[in-house]
Amino acid sequence: MGIYANLPLAMAPGLGLGAVFAFVMVGSMGLNWQTALGAVFISGVVFFLLAITNVTKSIIEAIPKDLKSAIGVGIGLYISFIGFKNAGLVVTNKSNIVGLGNLQS
Repeated sequence: MGIYANLPLAMAPGLGLGAVFAFVMVGSMGLNWQTALGAVFISGVVFFLLAITNVTKSIIEAIPKDLKSAIGVGIGLYISFIGFKNAGLVVTNKSNIVGLGNLQS
């Protein structure tokens, strides 16, 4: 779909469907895997229809350039925060949620 619509963002919302399928629909909601895969299929058809009708292009063009930049920066900061937490540089703190970890360890 990215090639057909010339927009790689056309399938970006569908990339998380594997996690939603495995952990939420089947794991938490208790659906059987056939029903969950049916929902994923319907979602794929909807995204395909949006891609071939150029609705996604209209939506993407409606987002201001500054907001697009801010989304990229926010995702980068989130990934950095996860890395800092896994490295022990950032720890939980009761007084203000986030605290500086032990830098000597």
